[in-house]
Amino acid sequence: MSDVKNAYDQIIDFLNNETEKTLLLRGIADKEKHQALLKALNAQGNLKGLINLIHTTKDGMENFFRWAELYKVNVPKKYGQGMKLSNLTIFFDNLTTKSSSDKYDNYAFDFMIVWPIQSVTKNEKEIQMLKEMAERQKTKKIIYNAPIG
Repeated sequence: MSDVKNAYDQIIDFLNNETEKTLLLRGIADKEKHQALLKALNAQGNLKGLINLIHTTKDGMENFFRWAELYKVNVPKKYGQGMKLSNLTIFFDNLTTKSSSDKYDNYAFDFMIVWPIQSVTKNEKEIQMLKEMAERQKTKKIIYNAPIG
């Protein structure tokens, strides 16, 4: 079985598992694996999600789709605005791990992606902040996306 098929199956299993709230995806830098993530979410039907971009500039929204080689996606003009991508409604936020943010704690998204997670994996304080965020969240599924690893 290919790595891409394994990644897709892992994501689908996670999304269908009612007891697991978080998933760490590693090695998702491959175009095919990044596409598998989007396809698996899309296959679930009409979902609403939040993509937290860690330590990025405005072009982080475009970069997220560029990893999947999706170049003609019309991203929102600013953070917090929604966009449609097939069956998905996606909102973006620029997450800083320098201070705790409870901005979306009262929203119950179907999924949240925290990307790119490798930018915080060396800092214990930032890792703890992400764990605390996951505990506060009403979001059903949180995917930590580690492009390298």
